[in-house]
Amino acid sequence: MNKLTPTDPGATLEQPSDVAQIIAETAADGIFMMDASGRITFANPAAETIFGWSRHELLGQVLHDLLHHHHADGRPYPKEECPVAQAYRSGRTLAGHEDVFFAKTGAPVNVSCSNAPVVRNGEIVGSVLTVQDITARKQAEAALRKSEAFLRSVLESSPDCIKVIDLEGRLLMMNGPGLCIMEVDDFTQLKGQSWGGLWPTETAAKITDAVAGAKRGQTTRFSAFCPTAKGTPKWWEVTVSPITNTAGEVVSILSVSRDVTGREEREKALQTALARNADILESINDYYYALDPHWRFTAVNRKVEERTGKTREQIIGQRLWDVFPNAAPAEAYGEAPGIGDQRRVINVETISRELGIWVEATVYRDHTGTEVYFRDITDRKEAEIALEDREARFRTLAEAIPQLVWSARPDGYCDYLNPRWVEFTGVPAEQHYGLGWQDVVHPEDKEHTAAAWASFISALAPYDVDYRLRAKDGSYCWFQARASIQRNDFGEPIRIFGTSTDVTDQKEAAERQQLMTRELHHRVKNTLATVQAVISATARRATTAEEFYQAVTDRIISLSRTHTLLVNGQWGGATVKDLFTSELAPYNDHQSSRIELRGPEVLLPSELALALGMAAHELTTNAAKYGALSLPDGRVEVEWSIQPGHDTCLILNWVERDGPPVQQPQRKGFGSVLLERVLGRQLRGDVTLNYAPDGLRVQVKAPLLARTD
Repeated sequence: MNKLTPTDPGATLEQPSDVAQIIAETAADGIFMMDASGRITFANPAAETIFGWSRHELLGQVLHDLLHHHHADGRPYPKEECPVAQAYRSGRTLAGHEDVFFAKTGAPVNVSCSNAPVVRNGEIVGSVLTVQDITARKQAEAALRKSEAFLRSVLESSPDCIKVIDLEGRLLMMNGPGLCIMEVDDFTQLKGQSWGGLWPTETAAKITDAVAGAKRGQTTRFSAFCPTAKGTPKWWEVTVSPITNTAGEVVSILSVSRDVTGREEREKALQTALARNADILESINDYYYALDPHWRFTAVNRKVEERTGKTREQIIGQRLWDVFPNAAPAEAYGEAPGIGDQRRVINVETISRELGIWVEATVYRDHTGTEVYFRDITDRKEAEIALEDREARFRTLAEAIPQLVWSARPDGYCDYLNPRWVEFTGVPAEQHYGLGWQDVVHPEDKEHTAAAWASFISALAPYDVDYRLRAKDGSYCWFQARASIQRNDFGEPIRIFGTSTDVTDQKEAAERQQLMTRELHHRVKNTLATVQAVISATARRATTAEEFYQAVTDRIISLSRTHTLLVNGQWGGATVKDLFTSELAPYNDHQSSRIELRGPEVLLPSELALALGMAAHELTTNAAKYGALSLPDGRVEVEWSIQPGHDTCLILNWVERDGPPVQQPQRKGFGSVLLERVLGRQLRGDVTLNYAPDGLRVQVKAPLLARTD
């Protein structure tokens, strides 16, 4: 065994002797030796175990700073206030002091310590500190206190009168609620008295037997009368049981008394209630009967007597099937509940084979038997069946017609959408129930659609609204929605039915009609402007009146041919060259140097021919007013080609040269809007306008196939 030595070889406190060393090494308590400054010069293995530091870590450390630096509540612990250090201050031994030290982990350690000063030549040169870990004891004490507190809380929270009695039958304790129930103001007046002496004489035998049984380890229960300390009459249910120690020996007796004085009153009240219920059963129009576990009648009401034509005296005691031969068999009621099972309730609507009517029945079953209430609901069921039939016809019709059909409750909750709705939106109907259908309404239409629906539900206005719905491919179509309210015989709303009809074609036709009206107005103005430009240009070139007359006539006729081509193009179509020749011919000179048309022979479909003819007219008019054709030397080049592919496209380029300088317009004119709307949207084409300084450049790309959707 290695001996422990002080950290300072010159210290006045010598190392322990061999015997002391052995004792210290094997002791269960922690032992520290400290010098006069409180530094650790020796620590035994138990000290290492208790606090987690090794001897090497402990030696040379000030014990207070290392182990005793804080109070248990976390407050700093000044060294001058430390009781352990009193051995240095007073020279007296500190014995049995309980405190909290701290382990290496920072965990608190409950300890009981003794510190004895070491005196040499009348001078304190150090001390020997013995530390016992009492953490387990403290935890046990805390657990005991907690257990006792819990027991006290149970006793004080119990509504019963709980008493502890010694083996001689004398009162030792009574809980607070028990004192209140027994109307005891001061328990000290009862403590030590015979418990049996508090009961009336006629109950003494029960008390004696219960105490004797508890002493034998038995539990006894009985009911008895006993007035309170102030004479209030009460009935009690009493349980007397033994209290044993850990060895199983009976050391005292526990008595729990429950006040049951109100039980008789409750039983009387129950009988009154049963009588009142019997009166009610006699007055109602429902049928009622009760059966025992063997299916024999124990009670019936007036309605059963009327239905069977028998008195209750004739019915009571008879089996169910003797009175109602066609009643449901016993198996229909299920297995009878056991004594400990809960009461079973069965609700059913069915046609009674015995009565030949629809009945709504409620069956109550427990181990004591069966009770049955039923009423005639034939009228209601026939109305429901008729309603279901109407709804079935409605659904059949709704699923057959091409419109979107829906229905809703009177509160506006949509609960039906026909298959056409699902096919159009691509969304399961359940996701659009309630107000979910508004999710597919176009954002620009949601506000007025929701307002119209709310106004309709509030009966403030009819429901007739146009809105756009999103199709499953992401596009929107216009629908006209209308709804009507179905009412019952009292005028109350019971159902809402509505349809949404696709009016996209009508909407687009109206829009096209409006556009054509504007175009007609615009073309008349442009035609007059073109005539004026033709006359002006001809006048500058003509040398005689006859020449002037002839040139003007020819060019006006050319304009007429262009207009004819555009109108007729709706039926027969036209070539690209014919369209632009008709428009540009009046502006060409005798040498054909102002107009150049290049491209293959392409016969356009009527819709594209009409649109491109309108575009040619706009471009020509613009060039005559502001572009290349407004100057004598201005020129226009039109070149087109075919781009093969999945959608064969026409590529056409319009180029103006030698005209006045071109500037980007501040706003779009009607001609630009017309190009983009007619060619871009209606024909799914692309139009590119380039306002180059030396002349306008326009590129048109449009599919040759006409729209079919």
